[in-house]
Amino acid sequence: MDVEILEFIVKNTSKVANLKVKDIDFPRTAIIGGVIKEGKGIIALGDYIILPDDRVVVCCLPEAVEKVESLFS
Repeated sequence: MDVEILEFIVKNTSKVANLKVKDIDFPRTAIIGGVIKEGKGIIALGDYIILPDDRVVVCCLPEAVEKVESLFS
């Protein structure tokens, strides 16, 4: 099975900015692997609020890439 590992820097205008992980309409075939905030790795659980300038690492199946990218654009 092929998977994609994507990394995004959250912008103020990103759809995920200032949302809790559990409130994001994430595809079922994608998962947030972690967040890098101020140089420190964080496991982002459901109550974690994604903020602008967070670096978010996402693991997903190829068919979810477009949807995931749209959340961070």
